[in-house]
Amino acid sequence: MAKKTIKIKKREPTLKQKRAFELIHNPSENIRSMGEGLRKAGYSEETSKAPQRVTETKGWQQLMEEYLPDTLLADVHLGLLKSKQIDHMVFPTKVTDQEIKDLLATANCTVKKIMHGEMANHVWYWTANHRARKDAIDMAYRLKGRYNDKALIDNSKHYHFTSPEKKRKYLGRFEKMLTTGPGANKR
Repeated sequence: MAKKTIKIKKREPTLKQKRAFELIHNPSENIRSMGEGLRKAGYSEETSKAPQRVTETKGWQQLMEEYLPDTLLADVHLGLLKSKQIDHMVFPTKVTDQEIKDLLATANCTVKKIMHGEMANHVWYWTANHRARKDAIDMAYRLKGRYNDKALIDNSKHYHFTSPEKKRKYLGRFEKMLTTGPGANKR
């Protein structure tokens, strides 16, 4: 018996979806929310209050993949995880340049310039951009669903279970998700 080939129909974005996408991603439009962008593109008030009606469609997902492909996002995300920034510190004049360099090296910082003054030495150095890295890690955990899984376990004490068995079953499901990853509990 020959195998049947299933063709997946590619869904093209509608004109309204394209217009909404352009409005939302154009900084000069000054759109503050997805709902506002949908309203300006011609969607109803009801749809603009529930943007997922548009954003969960195949056409919208196709637009997202075309303009914001996963490879581009991954490259930028990796850059954020490795990002550095220039910082500045002031040291007393009696501290030698080598002592400053050694001290900053222990914190994985690279000295770029030392300016000697009468009262103090000003030092500029490269250091990890902790804010950008924190935001990138936060985003990665959210995309992988790690925060939600952990929050469900941590918040289980706020739920009232009818039996200890139901509580064990509930916690077991989400502990499994944490160790095996999202989608592990799909039936």
